[in-house]
Amino acid sequence: MAKGLGEKLGLEVKDILIRVKKTKSQFGLAREKRIENISNAFGVKDESKDLIKGEAFFLIDDVLTSGSTLLEAARILKRNGAKKVFGLTLARG
Repeated sequence: MAKGLGEKLGLEVKDILIRVKKTKSQFGLAREKRIENISNAFGVKDESKDLIKGEAFFLIDDVLTSGSTLLEAARILKRNGAKKVFGLTLARG
């Protein structure tokens, strides 16, 4: 999704986040459990750390239910120096 959208909008797509914790499926979990489940699940690829500082990012997710996945990914980017982080989803659950 991100690659196609990036091409349409003329934006660079960066693959900089990695999953560092195995998580349960978010499907069917209550909001509090979703937040707990996804907490500390992402990290930044070592080779990408210098690409984050002072930059703005759009995070793309297919479905927004509680927003916990986007919020956790944004938290990691901000902690690593991102200036702004925006979220874009295609559907709401």
